Amino acid sequence: MGFEWRKLLDHVAPAIGTAIGGPFGAVAAAALRAVLGLADGSDEEAMARALEEERQRFMRLAEYSPLGLAIVGREGSYLYLNPAFSQIFGYSLKDFQTGQQWFGLAFPDQEHRRQVIDIWKHDLTQLGQGLMPPRTFQVTCRDGSRKDVLFRAVSLDRGEQIIVFEDVTERLRAETTLRESAARLSIIVEGSPDAILLLD
Repeated sequence: MGFEWRKLLDHVAPAIGTAIGGPFGAVAAAALRAVLGLADGSDEEAMARALEEERQRFMRLAEYSPLGLAIVGREGSYLYLNPAFSQIFGYSLKDFQTGQQWFGLAFPDQEHRRQVIDIWKHDLTQLGQGLMPPRTFQVTCRDGSRKDVLFRAVSLDRGEQIIVFEDVTERLRAETTLRESAARLSIIVEGSPDAILLLD
């Protein structure tokens, strides 16, 4: 492997793996290593096999991931949704095929949808390609319920996107409850005329 490719491989692959995180990060880094391996004139057939193995491994991870996953094509068409996506939102590719259709379902309130789209477009414009800033949006599910969902997106060099969705509704609710309890306790402690001893 030539110096430039070795340098790229040694520095970029781990960074991508860390940025994406979890099992998807490890697979992304391994896939990048397989692709960059082609640049040094290695046996292309062996590299093609390695790349196919990594693709299959990624698809198995995607299928069994507890996080929702979508792959979006360059023109904005949704190419793949994993089972967790459907479990979180209730939607499948039978319900929508394009980003415009998805935004209409997920954000039925026109003003809220406009705000989300503006944020998404801003992030894409500022970044170009790479890991977009994580964003939490309230999404309307197929059954009409609303969930707070953390969106993590990676924009690829050819215009495709991989988006990971994490339902954080319960976590945010628990954090709010904890803050409210702490605030109530603080009021009680500060307003008490008696000394209060807190023990761990």
